[in-house]
Amino acid sequence: MTDREILSNAIDKAIANGWIEVYQKSFLEKVFNRIPNDYPKEMQENAISNNNCIKGIIFSHSFAKAFFSEELYRDIDLVSLSDIRNSNAYIDKGQDTVVLDDNFTYRELPAWKFHLQQMVLEENPIKYLERFL
Repeated sequence: MTDREILSNAIDKAIANGWIEVYQKSFLEKVFNRIPNDYPKEMQENAISNNNCIKGIIFSHSFAKAFFSEELYRDIDLVSLSDIRNSNAYIDKGQDTVVLDDNFTYRELPAWKFHLQQMVLEENPIKYLERFL
């Protein structure tokens, strides 16, 4: 899929999951319409993936909550045992929880937070969204 198709489908999914910022769909179309169709495909994709307005949408908490969900996500082995060896089984780290379970640790946090963190690390965060469509 092209970045344009991914974004359109991602916005549709977020809206279907209760994202109330429906006006963003028409805003996104305006951004797309400013990119000439006769540009080479690579230039079109680059213009989309580097657009700050689009980044503002996909990195917003409200979009991420609707797109990825607020269910808890377990990130296994994220925290080393030595960091929590002298602690109780559960350690509150703000809104995240570190859990010691026998020989491994994991962090529980809302799925949308985990995926936003992962998207930030991606060269093209739009392609990251494609995995969840």
